Amino acid sequence: MALGATEKEITIFVAELIAGKSQREAYRIARPLSKKWTDKCVDEKASTLFNSGKVQERYAELLAKATAAVEKTCVMTFAEKRRILMNIAMDPVERKENVIKAIDLDNKMEGVYVTKAEITGANGGPLTFAWEDNDG
Repeated sequence: MALGATEKEITIFVAELIAGKSQREAYRIARPLSKKWTDKCVDEKASTLFNSGKVQERYAELLAKATAAVEKTCVMTFAEKRRILMNIAMDPVERKENVIKAIDLDNKMEGVYVTKAEITGANGGPLTFAWEDNDG
């Protein structure tokens, strides 16, 4: 078994990752004794566990099940939406503005556009940072 983890621990670890937890959080839930360990130690062990063949196999399996469950609840899958947009964009009798809108929406779904955000300090000046003293 990967790093001495039991089947149950692996299943819990992977399920917590799929649910959105970090490797550290998932590891501590799956192996409660690790709550007493340092973050660095847990991070190293969680990373090693995650990269093991057994966990990668289980992760792929549970992720596929979760994805299938989500797709069942969707009115329309991402692929279906893209197919409709493609049909509109490729239709020679469709009005030009509808074709442009379909292409634009497909580009947004695909993440083609880059949003640039500029952050400035007070009155457009430079940002200033202050760190708290964690020692005391």
